[in-house]
Amino acid sequence: MITASAVERALACPGSFALPEARTTSAYADEGTANHAEHEQAIEAGVIDEPIARILGDAARTVRAEVKVAFDVASGQGRILGYGSDRGYVDLAPFEIPGTLDLLAFDAERVYVGDHKFHALVTPARSNLQIGFGALAAARALGKEEATVFISYEHGKPDVATLDMVEIDAIAWRLRGIHGAVAAQKARRARGELVEVSEGRHCKHCPAMHACPAKVALIKRLANGGEANELELMMPLSSSTARAAYDRIQHADNILKRAKSALYAYASETPIPLGDGRFFGKRTKRGTASLDGKIAQEVVRHPAGDKAAADVVKISVTKTAIKKAAKATAANGKAAELEREILKEIRARNGATRGGDREVVEEYTATLEIADKAS
Repeated sequence: MITASAVERALACPGSFALPEARTTSAYADEGTANHAEHEQAIEAGVIDEPIARILGDAARTVRAEVKVAFDVASGQGRILGYGSDRGYVDLAPFEIPGTLDLLAFDAERVYVGDHKFHALVTPARSNLQIGFGALAAARALGKEEATVFISYEHGKPDVATLDMVEIDAIAWRLRGIHGAVAAQKARRARGELVEVSEGRHCKHCPAMHACPAKVALIKRLANGGEANELELMMPLSSSTARAAYDRIQHADNILKRAKSALYAYASETPIPLGDGRFFGKRTKRGTASLDGKIAQEVVRHPAGDKAAADVVKISVTKTAIKKAAKATAANGKAAELEREILKEIRARNGATRGGDREVVEEYTATLEIADKAS
């Protein structure tokens, strides 16, 4: 399904919508969902930031948050589907594109459509196809010929643009073209032909990445010893194919490591000319300067005062340093016990924190993971 949040990807790579999708979630996505829910509650309670209130003017009294809308590329009609931050769209017509507006308001002349971004900068409001879709769907649903669109950020001024009837109609034509391009790629796949894809920034959050010919072609060719036909490239990546590719990459990596070691040994004796005055070989790099913290603190204290001096030097500690201190001061055989006592006391005084967990991709033993979960 093409949705408002994916129209720019559909424009750049309509073929991605003809591929199998694997929906995933992440801490970043969960944070975004929570932020949108909080934003919705504030607007529904009548709490509108001053910059947004100035944009809306009298239309602020009609404002709603998380408004679900749809635009039918065949009929040219728009409609409001409902309200709420969930992204489930049901009972859609065959040619409807749905989306959810962070903010919608209207007055006698126009609609006001807002998109709030918590982190990343996006395409400017005037040319942003996602918010342009919202302006089109809302204007057609409410019978307006103009739209004021804006993108607001947690920090900085909102990006505002006003679209007239001609610009809104142009968005409708673009969406019809996008819908047709996606349908054409789906037809290619139905005929057993290779889907056409285009790589770019839009790939980052694409749910079809695991089945994308451009992304998995190299892996499949590695797994098959350099050969992969069009039919194989159309199929999603399988566990057996990924395993075969992984084994080949590991083998190639071992060869590369040995070759790299030999190359470094050669270059350490004989610099290798790379052209344009560049060489790969041994050279002496000047060491990084370091400052003595105690001396720096005393020097800063004289002209700048105690507070500035204290800010200059930050006390840091490592478990390795504590271990060395315990070993140097404890009686024979008591170093480990003293180390544990020191760490226990530090934790008791809230002097120890642990960073957030992070996901990594690496080799691991399944039995160990099961044991960890069991414990």
